[in-house]
Amino acid sequence: MTAGDTNGAGPRERNTSCLLLDIPASGLFLGLTVWQVRGLIASGELHVVPVGRKLYLRRQTLSRWAEKTEGKHRV
Repeated sequence: MTAGDTNGAGPRERNTSCLLLDIPASGLFLGLTVWQVRGLIASGELHVVPVGRKLYLRRQTLSRWAEKTEGKHRV
C-alpha cells in the first residue's frame, strides 16, 4: 500500500462512519453537494467543529438537521 493508495475508494466512497465528518463526507452523508453543505453552514443551519484550518460536522448534528427539516421543503 502506497501513500496515495486509497484502496479503490473514490471521492463518492468516503467513510461516513466517523464521529466527525469533513464537508465532502457530510454532503455524501446527507445526499447534498459540498456547496449546499457550505450554504447551510454559512446560513447558521449547521454548526461546525473547527480543527485547525479544517471544518468538521458532527454526525449527530447532521442526523438531527435531517430529521428537523424532513417535510419542510416541497419538491
